[in-house]
Amino acid sequence: MQEIVRQLADALNANRPVAYCRLVETRGSTPQKAGAMMLVYEDGSQAGTLGGGCVEAEVKRRALAVLHEGKAEVATF
Repeated sequence: MQEIVRQLADALNANRPVAYCRLVETRGSTPQKAGAMMLVYEDGSQAGTLGGGCVEAEVKRRALAVLHEGKAEVATF
């Protein structure tokens, strides 16, 4: 967790566009629990994970759109 926060601070200090993604709540069996974090950069690279799979891929797709459009989003899956 501290590593992701450090990377986020580094990106912000360098004026590097980054989307901060975080699991707020989970139900049932999930690969990650609430609090998991992922950073998505405008070049498509990422740091951290929300557990992989289809949901993480969709979150990453939406994060790239957020970076392009400049409008924050909260998503429910």
